[in-house]
Amino acid sequence: MSVYTKFAIIGAGSIGGAVADELLKKGATVSILTRDDTQHTLQAFFPDWNPAKYETFL
Repeated sequence: MSVYTKFAIIGAGSIGGAVADELLKKGATVSILTRDDTQHTLQAFFPDWNPAKYETFL
């Protein structure tokens, strides 16, 4: 069985923040990715992302 020690979370609102907090308590590495379209954090994962297409969901 594999043991995961690195995680990425998109956004960290109330649920994401709680998940990140618990992972950190267990000694995992957590990266919090932003959904802010002015940031380029997600572009490496989703190079074709067009935030204008989904602006009603942001």
